[in-house]
Amino acid sequence: MVSTSFLDVSNTSHFSLQNLPYGVFAPSSGGTRRVGVALGSNVIDLAALSKAGMFPGAHLQQSQCFSKGTLNTFMSMGRGAWTEARTTLTRLLGDSEGALRDNEQLRKKAVIPMAAFVGPGNELGSAISTAEASDHLFGMVLMNDWSARDIQKWETVPLGPFTGKNWVCPYFTVLIDHTPLC
Repeated sequence: MVSTSFLDVSNTSHFSLQNLPYGVFAPSSGGTRRVGVALGSNVIDLAALSKAGMFPGAHLQQSQCFSKGTLNTFMSMGRGAWTEARTTLTRLLGDSEGALRDNEQLRKKAVIPMAAFVGPGNELGSAISTAEASDHLFGMVLMNDWSARDIQKWETVPLGPFTGKNWVCPYFTVLIDHTPLC
């Protein structure tokens, strides 16, 4: 049985509940580097989830491993911690679990949208296949998607449809630098 997330994840996304890749990120608001996982076009802040007590198992309950600037501590904890993290994340992010889905304050802290910069575009109405995507995607950035939060009405009035979303980082990852990883 394939689980689905309560977050909007495209059917063609490589980052679904079945593939939650770990990484380290830092919010532009001046916070420290910490561990997260990608889900669709979002980064899930595992340090925020841990601080909120969402990892109640024996391996992760008292651990600060997700608050570190590297994956080293988490990786050194072994298979028990890895399995506990994966099981907990699959449950928390699934569409039938309300602990994260129904907690708006925690969702604001833990779910961070990403955005892509497109280089060469395509003709209006024509699709770009996944095989061609790497030829079109220039880079990625963390994005503050205000329209999905408290001030959704301000996305179109008076700001206009495109200024209701704000980049949270002046720097972005250029995908060509990570070609072997993509």
